[in-house]
Amino acid sequence: MAKKSVGGLTAADLKGKKVFLRADLNVPLDENQHITDDTRVRAAIPTIKHLIGNAARVILSSHLGRPKGVTPKYSLKPLVPRLSELLGVRVEKAHDCIGPEVETMVAGLPEGGVLLLENVRFYEEEEKNEPGFAKKLDSLADLFVNDAFGTAQRAHASTEGVTKFLKPSVAENNLCLQKYQGAKLAKNSAMFLQGLPLFLTLPCFVSESFIATKHLYASHGLIEDTLGNDFALTGVY
Repeated sequence: MAKKSVGGLTAADLKGKKVFLRADLNVPLDENQHITDDTRVRAAIPTIKHLIGNAARVILSSHLGRPKGVTPKYSLKPLVPRLSELLGVRVEKAHDCIGPEVETMVAGLPEGGVLLLENVRFYEEEEKNEPGFAKKLDSLADLFVNDAFGTAQRAHASTEGVTKFLKPSVAENNLCLQKYQGAKLAKNSAMFLQGLPLFLTLPCFVSESFIATKHLYASHGLIEDTLGNDFALTGVY
């Protein structure tokens, strides 16, 4: 199945398959654990709907905040009602992201069902990209879909580690949309580049989408030094 995006996957590819969907559901919560901005939740909905609409069994994974071990205030449980409302299906919630209980819930997940795993960052192995942890996540599913644009540059177990074990791996609609919108925007736009990580800033925007931009500005420092030799900078700020 040589598909690069979720949009290219059909019922023939997805029906009955367990799909590990890494989303970016890192939403802000108030002191009462209520979502104050559901933008990232809504951004994941089209991809999830495509998967469940083609009878996939979706294993939804995300991080929330920067917990140090298991921290109740960073649980993904508050997201369940909103996800269920937007999807029009009852989203089940696991108390962990790996282990026997999760495996049992995955085994019982029906076609078109959605299971939300607990915060992957409750395990320090997630950010360390521990192969053993990635392998446990991988064992839950048949294929991997990366929906986490906000963390796509990070080599964590649930974003990069699983791809070494779980094949096929595809990009979801948000990653493809970001690339398309960048190319479309470049035709008539000025661009201001600043900040790090430089390895993410340059490949994603300059080399692909913004070479054709009419005006390119760069901040002082590493970005100016890197771009100055190859691009005609309109200005430096």
